[in-house]
Amino acid sequence: MREDDPKSVKLVNLGQQTSEDDIRQALSRFGNILRVKIPEDPNRKKRYGFAIVGFDSEAPVQRLLEEKEITVGIVCLAIEKATIRRMEKRNDGDAKAAFTNLTRQKQ
Repeated sequence: MREDDPKSVKLVNLGQQTSEDDIRQALSRFGNILRVKIPEDPNRKKRYGFAIVGFDSEAPVQRLLEEKEITVGIVCLAIEKATIRRMEKRNDGDAKAAFTNLTRQKQ
């Protein structure tokens, strides 16, 4: 089950050369960044082309979503809502949340 993550955004169209530091530098003016995740395909060692950026509050996320896009280095990235994928309960009864969003959200 997926639900919106109110404190994170997804940056789409990420270049292979764009670093975590580039993203932090471009987005830090919006608020305090807690994490930047740039997922890779473990078999090909290539990025999936997006990043998830988590903030300490919802306000920076709302401002970024209003922007709709941002330039990081020489690449213009689309800004989308990030989601949390809730995992089903395991045999031991614990529920677990994954900080991930591998699909695009429809606006």
